[in-house]
Amino acid sequence: MAKAKIKIDMKQINKFRFWIGLGVLALLLIVLSYFQITAIGGEKEKKAYAEKLKAVKGLSDFKNDKFLPAWNAREEKLKTQRDEIWNKAWLPQKDMQTWFKRDDIWEKKYDSKSGKLVWSKFDPNIPEKLSMNANNEGNWRYPSEPIDGTTLDIYKDTLYLTQFHNFEKELVDARFPVEFNNGFDSLMAPITWKRGSTPTAEEVWLAQESFWVKREIIRDILKAIQSIGAMTPDPIAMDEVSPPEVKARKRFYNSIWEIDLMFEAVEREKFISPKSKIMNVHQDRRIMTLDNPVAGSTTEFVLRQGTTVVPLKVQGEPLGFGQIREFLKDKLVLPFSFDITKDFTLEQVFTSKNTPIKMINALQLAKPGHRMANLKLVNRSPNVLKKDTGGAEEAAEGGGAPAGGPGMPPGGPMMGGGEGGMMGRGMGAASAVKDPTLINGIDRAIYIHTTDQCRHLPFAMSLIIDQSAMNEVLASLANSKLRIQLTQFHYQHYNGYKSSNFIAGAAGPTDASAENSGGPGNPGFRPPVAGPGGPGGPGGFRPPPGSGGRGSEDGGMRPPGPGGMGGFRPGAPGSGGAADGSGDINIVELNLYGIASLFERPGAPPVAPAADASK
Repeated sequence: MAKAKIKIDMKQINKFRFWIGLGVLALLLIVLSYFQITAIGGEKEKKAYAEKLKAVKGLSDFKNDKFLPAWNAREEKLKTQRDEIWNKAWLPQKDMQTWFKRDDIWEKKYDSKSGKLVWSKFDPNIPEKLSMNANNEGNWRYPSEPIDGTTLDIYKDTLYLTQFHNFEKELVDARFPVEFNNGFDSLMAPITWKRGSTPTAEEVWLAQESFWVKREIIRDILKAIQSIGAMTPDPIAMDEVSPPEVKARKRFYNSIWEIDLMFEAVEREKFISPKSKIMNVHQDRRIMTLDNPVAGSTTEFVLRQGTTVVPLKVQGEPLGFGQIREFLKDKLVLPFSFDITKDFTLEQVFTSKNTPIKMINALQLAKPGHRMANLKLVNRSPNVLKKDTGGAEEAAEGGGAPAGGPGMPPGGPMMGGGEGGMMGRGMGAASAVKDPTLINGIDRAIYIHTTDQCRHLPFAMSLIIDQSAMNEVLASLANSKLRIQLTQFHYQHYNGYKSSNFIAGAAGPTDASAENSGGPGNPGFRPPVAGPGGPGGPGGFRPPPGSGGRGSEDGGMRPPGPGGMGGFRPGAPGSGGAADGSGDINIVELNLYGIASLFERPGAPPVAPAADASK
């Protein structure tokens, strides 16, 4: 098929050339107009951009009147949220920060004839600033508040030691059965203030914090013992037949014993029946002693109903696991106020002979473990507790070694700085005072981290303990008001433990002379320390020979392995020998490290500037 040919009729084109040219011209004008309009708009935008760029050049703050209100509102919202969280964290620790009450101060002295400790009420002069108000809060609420020198002298000379005596009496009243290595005073280690000098407010707060923290940790140990002794009710089965003379029956158990209490009543007399039984249910399936007159150990319980307290001593021969027998030779008459038909509680009361926690071997603050060894210890936030830089000349003229950091006896660390001491091999922090206060040489750098709201205080503790009680101790510390985070712990068998009876309220090794009796206002009081490192001599506290601890030949225990706590090697008083019926094979040395979180009181006023510090 042939392609069609396009023919152009030139005659027609010539005929309409005017109109064709007019159309092409119109099209060109439209195109030119578009480009012109586009070019004019681009120039305007370019000019506007240049003017805006010129207006913002050199500006460093872009906030304006419309910008600031929104950000200010956001800032206030975040501050409110922070303060709410801060207050919730502070409230559980509110009761820890105590000062002094006139009707609750006891004096501790030793009778010169019997050598026994005697408690008596003490009525000192308590300045308003150091007293507790009606809301049970201290009137000296913030470290930044000004205080006069006379008040500080009264604190140093009279009041400071009374709180140690009060706490010891608190433990005596609670029947705290745990021993203190070398005595209560040695473990708590009150600071010996420099004679003739007034302590600074900074030193007082550092000393108080040391006491408050140690006291709370020991209270946590008491809670662990009470948790072990608490008895849980066990309902009596409906088909379980009781003797006909039994009017009421209650059964309780803990991790050691199960007690089946049967109550009888004759006329108006109510009593615990001799038919009551006890069964050994110890979690370790060991033989347990009920009553050992030779060792002086007893098994005791307490019934509580309201204000009525009924002690219950269990008698009989040792019981094997799962064995059950009657434990009363005769009926135990109950007080008239005790109602056998109503609920009551039962708890086991431990003594120093059968307590699962035998001894607090060591307790020191500002002692981080291996995992914190790379962290430099720092001071409290300067916005909360101002560092006192005055009085340097006076401190230099006074001479003498610093009194030691909080919780340390005069002249150095409680456990000695030698090879076998607590700060021996393997510890991450040095025992030397790093940033001492100028008057009394109290170490300021004791925290691993501080802010205006919180400070984190590392500590180390060693316990001689029954292995079955370890979980209770760890749980009690984890639930502490101090919000403790346990970072390390290690335990090893401890052989040859022997009680020295250095419990709270015992005279212990404290000198009964007037100079060292520790009475309030006695500036000569010094915690008993036998040598630089305690009873073990210059090398620190040493375990008895043959204790089984690795490293005992060179003056201390070293747990095996690179992750062990090699520097934390306290020993215990006494020599090898049989235990007191508590099962020596189950005794272990538990060494642990933790971090206590201490919250500042919310709303602390700002620290006064340097120019106003002396006002």
